[in-house]
Amino acid sequence: PMKKRYLYTFPLVSLLLLLIGHSFAVTGISAAREDEAHNIQSIALMPFWLGKPEPGITLKDKSFVDCTLAELCYLENDPLDKAADVLNQITQLELKNRFHEKIVPFEKSEATYIAMDKEDTETLRSLAVRFGKKMNVDLVMAGTLWRYRERQGTAYAAETPASVAFSLFLINVDNGKIYWEGTFNKTQPPLSENLLNAKLYFKEGLKWFTAREFASLGVKNLLKEIDF
Repeated sequence: PMKKRYLYTFPLVSLLLLLIGHSFAVTGISAAREDEAHNIQSIALMPFWLGKPEPGITLKDKSFVDCTLAELCYLENDPLDKAADVLNQITQLELKNRFHEKIVPFEKSEATYIAMDKEDTETLRSLAVRFGKKMNVDLVMAGTLWRYRERQGTAYAAETPASVAFSLFLINVDNGKIYWEGTFNKTQPPLSENLLNAKLYFKEGLKWFTAREFASLGVKNLLKEIDF
């Protein structure tokens, strides 16, 4: 049987709801200390890794960043290879806007990363530390992307909204500790069904976002939480 398709539209009454909005919610945990912050002089973005933990892995028992590379999987029919390039571009740009001269050019980071051997038994954390030492930087921003689904429809009437999920980890190269981490895991909901998103729509424009626009909002809001 054919699947029932729904058309997402903005009713006029939704415009009134913009006055009630709250902040756009993303999750992030800051573990930074003031005595560490002043020593940070350089940050490099390691290219995004694709995938999430295998179904049998419980994150309560193991941190996402400590899953081995072999334990991170993604669906073959998801267009994540190209999406990773998009997330690399977005994250590098937002890091540059946020931390300016502290950010190493991505061309150098990418070349170093491509030249590295990756073992299935190492973790995202250990790979980031090894990468950071080769780059001679203080912190490495490592990310993992596991969902990137494009909006189906137009900016003002979508059959399917954009949906994006990724995690970011800012890792201290010297000791391997997580300086900060954050996760964005959202599908854009209809404004009329979720008042918590009204402020976001008002600020960015009353429309359905593309996956790139939605991912950019996620990265931008997460990086605001980093304190140094």
